[in-house]
Formats: sequence, C-alpha cells, structure tokens
Amino acid sequence: MSSNYLKTSSAQLLEINEQMKPTSVASGCLANFMDKRFLLTVEHATRNQGNWAIELEYEKNTGAKLYQMGRMNFLMKFTLPSGMSGTVDFSYVEIPDDLQVYRHYLTPHGDTISKDEIHTYTSDFNTQPSEDDVYGFAGSVLTEITPNPFQLSRPYLHSEFRCYEGLTFDRKEGDFFVFKLPYKHPGHKYFKGCSGAPIVNSKNELLGLICNGNTKTDEIYAISLPLMKIALEATILSGGYQRNKQNHH
Repeated sequence: MSSNYLKTSSAQLLEINEQMKPTSVASGCLANFMDKRFLLTVEHATRNQGNWAIELEYEKNTGAKLYQMGRMNFLMKFTLPSGMSGTVDFSYVEIPDDLQVYRHYLTPHGDTISKDEIHTYTSDFNTQPSEDDVYGFAGSVLTEITPNPFQLSRPYLHSEFRCYEGLTFDRKEGDFFVFKLPYKHPGHKYFKGCSGAPIVNSKNELLGLICNGNTKTDEIYAISLPLMKIALEATILSGGYQRNKQNHH
C-alpha cells in the first residue's frame, strides 16, 4: 500500500468556540455520493453539536482558514418490536462541490514546507474488506493547544500527522469492520484525533471510518460504510438532512 494514498485521505476537523479558538479535534472524509459531496465523520466525535469546522489551509500571520459546517446529521437505529433506539457512530453534512481542502506541513515558525490537497472519494459504498488485502488510515494525533505569546487571540495548535499502514481484516462485528494492527497497540492517545478518518484498501478504495480500538487485542474498529449506505440514501432522497453552504474564515 502506498502511504501517498494515506497522506491525502483524511481532513482535519476542529471544534471552535465563540472566540474562534479550537477546543477539540477529529478527522473526516470527503466523499461524492449520489451526485452530492459530503463530509463524513463519526458520531462520538461530533455528538455535542458544537461548532465544527474543516481546516482548509494555513495562511502565515493569519492562521488556519476554516469552513464551518454547522450542525451534523446523525443516524438512529431502532430495534423491533421492543422499540429500543440508539445512535449509530456515523455523522455527515453536505459541503460545496468547489470546496478545496489542504493539509499543510509547516516549520516551527509557520512557514509552509508543502501542502497536499485532500482527496475526495467517489464511492458507491459497496466495497467490502478482504482477508487478502492490506489497509491503512491516517490522522493528526498528540494534539496540543498552547498560547501564542505574539497574538493571544490565536493560540497555536500542535499535532503530529501519522499514517498507519499494514492493517489486516479480521471480521465483521455489528456495524463495524474489525482490523488487526501489524504491531502492538501503542495506546489510545496515539490514535486520538483519528476518529472519523477513512480506512482504505491497497487500491485506495473507501471502506469505513475509524471509531475506536482495543489495546488488549491490537484491533481497530471502523464503522462499515456499506451498512450506512441504505440509511444515507433514504435521507438524501427524502431531503431530510442538514445542508450547509456558507463558508466562514
């Protein structure tokens, strides 16, 4: 598998407060589905209905340029005949077709080393994992928010961007695909920030979104996008989902 796939696979998501300061981070995936473009992520990262934004690019002396998404859409699961319900670990929102999203690599002084445009997957959400393939995902981890002594209103956001390769498919479990890491699970803090990142195969095909892991069994869980397909189709056809068309900085 090529790590070049993974470098452009996930978008950086930031939760920002009323002062436009970041308070939390997650990852997301850009995808074309049913002639619309979406930001896909996971419910457990965005369930607080906070002000979540996509980081578009970085401008020196100005900071991160953001696209605020507004409220996310969630899916509910009902069990019949008991009527019991619960949320599915999946959320999404429609975004503009022309929205350009980049990942910047910066020096400690904020100068751009390089930048990559984040890939938009065109998928029918039918791809299933195979035991004969290998898988990977990527995201920004070990995030720290520290004061900016030169401009107190714009704190620094430090993180490490990491690609995790060589995972193998183990099994399906409920709404999830379960993958094995090729090494010992290093601890949840080393994956925090990857929630919502896409997991892809060696052909760069989209399968699911990273949800959580198990340190005892060295496993990574991803919500199955093939299982989300029917519900997503239904909400799109009915028009019963949140659209966001406003770009803010």
